[in-house]
Amino acid sequence: MLGHNANLGHVDFYPNGGKASMPGCNFQTDFVGACSHGRSYRYFAESIQVKNGFMSLECASWDDYKNKRCNGDPIPMGDAVPTFSNGTFYLETGSGPQFARYSKIFFSI
Repeated sequence: MLGHNANLGHVDFYPNGGKASMPGCNFQTDFVGACSHGRSYRYFAESIQVKNGFMSLECASWDDYKNKRCNGDPIPMGDAVPTFSNGTFYLETGSGPQFARYSKIFFSI
């Protein structure tokens, strides 16, 4: 209810597939998406402190991400996103601070 699931910019990021509920949110705290939507500023704030923490991959869909069918090199979501970036990127986050799961992308894909 509170987000937008269509691409809007040169580079678009979809943490955990871009759907509610984000890890750490549940139906009771997220029935209108407030908990999930509220994670956006927390992710950004953490991206300032943890450079290259929210590493993402360019993929056609969340299913492709989960099935390891993505292209290119990982890029960080948040403060450190390269200015030349273009495309649709997916990543996974943790359920609480520290939300960034930067090592997972390098060891599981």
